[in-house]
Amino acid sequence: MCVTCALGAQTSSPASGEAPDPCTLLSRLDVAETVGAPVKEGVSRVRNGTVANCMFAGAHGGQFAILVRRTPSADWVSEQAGRMSDGSQFGTYREVPQIGDRSFLYHMHGKGGVLCVYGADYYLQISLFRLGEDSQTAAVLRKLAVIAMTRLRPQDERLRLTTATGNQR
Repeated sequence: MCVTCALGAQTSSPASGEAPDPCTLLSRLDVAETVGAPVKEGVSRVRNGTVANCMFAGAHGGQFAILVRRTPSADWVSEQAGRMSDGSQFGTYREVPQIGDRSFLYHMHGKGGVLCVYGADYYLQISLFRLGEDSQTAAVLRKLAVIAMTRLRPQDERLRLTTATGNQR
């Protein structure tokens, strides 16, 4: 599983091939308000060109993280999506409609969850671990993924995402 995220909108050209800093995709306030628990500022943990992550530590334990992988190969995407669809190796994922091109949720009942999103030339993995109310995990991950994906998508793609989610941004 993975962890990461933070502040403001990211502008990264698709030609750059580098993953944007995920600490620029969600603010501490975005995370704290959505999770319903105080968190510290996001801290980058990994940044190696095509992969980057950011972690927000809960003020009283737990964590929220976001990982962004830039332009994974079609084979990699197909293999990962197939694994999630089959529920093999990492447990049972369920497909979540209307986020990115395709997305999958793994709920760790009582401990948090992970939402994996494919789209906009990115793989986005959002993780919540022992932070906030467990019954709200799926909704929290979904809301934060929509915010992050909206900030990743070029302007002309935002209308499609807004229409699909019914949320005006």
